[in-house]
Amino acid sequence: MKKFFRRAAVLAAAAVMSVSVCSCGKDDHSHSHAQMVGDGGGNADKDELSKIYGVNMTKLKKDVPIEIEYDRNFLSEDEGRLLSNYLSAVCNADAELYKSVSYEPAVNDIVAVKESGGIDAYIKGLHESIGHYAGKEYDFSFIVITDSKEEDSPHFDAILKDTAPDAVITSKKLVTVDAYYDTPEAKECSLYSKMGDYIYFYVYTIDGKPYMYG
Repeated sequence: MKKFFRRAAVLAAAAVMSVSVCSCGKDDHSHSHAQMVGDGGGNADKDELSKIYGVNMTKLKKDVPIEIEYDRNFLSEDEGRLLSNYLSAVCNADAELYKSVSYEPAVNDIVAVKESGGIDAYIKGLHESIGHYAGKEYDFSFIVITDSKEEDSPHFDAILKDTAPDAVITSKKLVTVDAYYDTPEAKECSLYSKMGDYIYFYVYTIDGKPYMYG
């Protein structure tokens, strides 16, 4: 994700220009990663299919700020809610919501948070970085998790070792995200289409609860 925000600053001018000329259009959200994997060849073993991301996509619509689609074989409902809340925090520059989805003992030790001057400034910076691509007045309308795999963050691991050495970590995931957004000029725009790349986040389950790192 750090790579994404560095890239956002570099490509901001070109992205803002493209926002003004793109009307986007309502995409069929069923054209998600579930369709990319096809039908698995028809005779594929169910156990093997369950290992392929996109085969068991589901949508979470209730009690989330932003509707989200993900593969329930790879992400839990709690993790889906977490990701929806995190992107809502970014979209609205909501520092309190950001804190609620972050692991409290470690959040203030994240390098990017320190360099930004604190959580309020950091979440505002994340919001503005997305705005370089989407335009200043954007609102996330739909999230698609296109992939999830077991992977750790050495940086976050080091922070946790220092700030919460007794924390019990049972899962470390890297998730790949596309977010659709609306602006006053356009609807259902894909952030991936605007950026030319996905956004990547880490989800850690610590002491039985999922948290975002980013």
